[in-house]
Amino acid sequence: MKNTKRYDLSDRLIHFFREVDTHSKDYVIFPENWGFDHIAEDNVYNPFFLLRAAIRHNKIFATWSIRNNNRTIYGNRPAICFTEMPLAAFLETSSKREKQGQAISSYGLSFLKSELYKIGARPVIYGLSTNELNIYKTKKGERMIDQSVLPMIEQYRYVTYNPSSFKKIDWTHEREWRYPYNKSLIDFEKELEEYGIVSEVEDFPGLEILEEGISDIGVIVKTEMEAKLILCDILVIFDRNGHSPFKFIFYTEQIEKIKSILEPSQERKEIIKSTIDLSVYINPDEERDNKIYKLFTLLVKEVENNYQEIERGEFGGCWLWIYDSLSDLSRALINKERIEINREGKYLCFPYEFSDSRSLFQREDMTKELAKKVKNTFGVDCGYYSVLNSDDYNDVPFYCSQDYEKYEDRLINKLKN
Repeated sequence: MKNTKRYDLSDRLIHFFREVDTHSKDYVIFPENWGFDHIAEDNVYNPFFLLRAAIRHNKIFATWSIRNNNRTIYGNRPAICFTEMPLAAFLETSSKREKQGQAISSYGLSFLKSELYKIGARPVIYGLSTNELNIYKTKKGERMIDQSVLPMIEQYRYVTYNPSSFKKIDWTHEREWRYPYNKSLIDFEKELEEYGIVSEVEDFPGLEILEEGISDIGVIVKTEMEAKLILCDILVIFDRNGHSPFKFIFYTEQIEKIKSILEPSQERKEIIKSTIDLSVYINPDEERDNKIYKLFTLLVKEVENNYQEIERGEFGGCWLWIYDSLSDLSRALINKERIEINREGKYLCFPYEFSDSRSLFQREDMTKELAKKVKNTFGVDCGYYSVLNSDDYNDVPFYCSQDYEKYEDRLINKLKN
């Protein structure tokens, strides 16, 4: 519409991530198991960790937004919160409020307002025409408003507003939208009640980004290095699915002054500058790919030939784990359909040139030898990844490389150079 091109309006919504202390009284419930590639070693989850978790697991959690042990989202549905602040306003206010110790950060995901509206997101309702809400709590801790005042289907949208009270209540600066979780909570609540914790990410209520037809998502981080790590996460999504809804990565280091992007036209220019160009990674280079693939298969056959004696033993699958997804080797093997990506985002190549008659232990040893040859030939760090009594790389790993926890450190060092 012609009247919406203003510096104080935006056609996008931002979901930001804040630091969470798992020992806090306002602690949000999180999974016991984030995955082998996303281990949390502290009781405090920083915003960048949570942002990457959302991208890697294809999910933004729907919560009750607990404050002082009370749910601030009313009704029987948890929700996901967004702000419609323009990018410049979001970056400015998040930076100031974060320095003041408030629950906000400059790390977030940016969505088209029209796409989120289409799947059910709505602007919140700040206050009602009456103060007689007749609020009550259920046994499950839900805070309900009398349905004669506000229908249950709309209660997730209500936000308390009273700028005239002795203790002023005014959250209109958030310019908030919410997306309600409409599926069943029975299994989630049952597991939480029985065990006090929910084990897996997939069991949590939330917005599953890839399944909802969302096509235009931006990522907001602070540094260029963080942007490069996010690029690797997005590349995993593309390599696994053949497409990705993530269109740009915006990092605040790239702009000199936030006020320089106040105008919507300038904001769009910055977003265009931040657009992800995956073509350098995903477009096949037939000559390069053929050369690399031929040399790689020769290395695998060479290892097979060097182990002439076949040792019998335990059954299982063993893969060459290639740490660097950006390398020419990875891109060539992806294009030649020799790499599979497991649910942890690991790039795994099954050396089918090895005899199936060999024991898992022997093939582990051979794969370690292959990793050395690949390093010497292509300069790419690799390890091994095995699963006992299964050929499914998504099963619990039996053994993997001893330097498992250092592979991303190597990636960071490479990206710095």
